[in-house]
Amino acid sequence: MNQNRKLVRVPPPYVDRGRQFGLDLVAHYAAGGSPRSRARSGDRGTESNPIRQAHGKIGEAAVAIYFGLDVETAIKWEVGFADRGTDITLANGVRLDVKTTLPLFNLCWSRTINDLYWQKEFDALVSVSIEEKDWSCCHVEGWITKGGFYHHKQISNGVNPRLERGTWFVRKRILSNIDDLPYLPILPACERTVIPWSIRHVAGANDLIFAA
Repeated sequence: MNQNRKLVRVPPPYVDRGRQFGLDLVAHYAAGGSPRSRARSGDRGTESNPIRQAHGKIGEAAVAIYFGLDVETAIKWEVGFADRGTDITLANGVRLDVKTTLPLFNLCWSRTINDLYWQKEFDALVSVSIEEKDWSCCHVEGWITKGGFYHHKQISNGVNPRLERGTWFVRKRILSNIDDLPYLPILPACERTVIPWSIRHVAGANDLIFAA
C-alpha cells in the first residue's frame, strides 16, 4: 500500500464492460487467437482467467478516469490485437503501462516477458489495486518510471506462492505520488535512451527521463 494512494470509483457501466472484456478475451484465446500473447501469459492460467483480465481493464479505466480522460477512447476495448506496451497515453505524451492487482499484491512484471522489457513501449508503470468484492473500488497506488522499476526491482525466488520464480516486482509503498506524473519531463521519442541512475527524479524514487 502507498501512503499517497488515490481512490477512484469506476462507474458500473465500465465495470460491466471490463467484465465482458475479460470474458471476450478468454474466449478469443481459447479459440486460438493471439498465439504469441497467449504463449507469454505465464504458468498461472491468466489467459483463461476472465477475472484477472477484467481486473486489468477496469484498472485501466480507473487511471483514465483519474486523469480526466475519455474512457471510451483512452483505453483499448477491442479484443484481437495486442498493444505494444502502452495502455494509456497522457496529454503530455507520457505512455503508461497499467498493472492491476488485488491490494495485497506487489507491482509485478511477468517473468515470461522479462526479455521484452526494454522493447515494450511505455515510459512509466502505474499500479492500481482493485477490491476483490467491489470491482468499482480502485486505488491508484502510484507510478515508477521504466528505468526506476528496473533499478529497484526485486526478483522472486519462488518461495512466495503468489509469485512465480523469476518475477520482477517492487513494493507499492515506494511508488511516487500519482499527482506528480503529468508534470514529469520527457524527451522526444527519437532522443529517448537509457540514462545513468545518478540522474534522479526530484522525488527520489524514479529516473528523471524515461528509458524507452
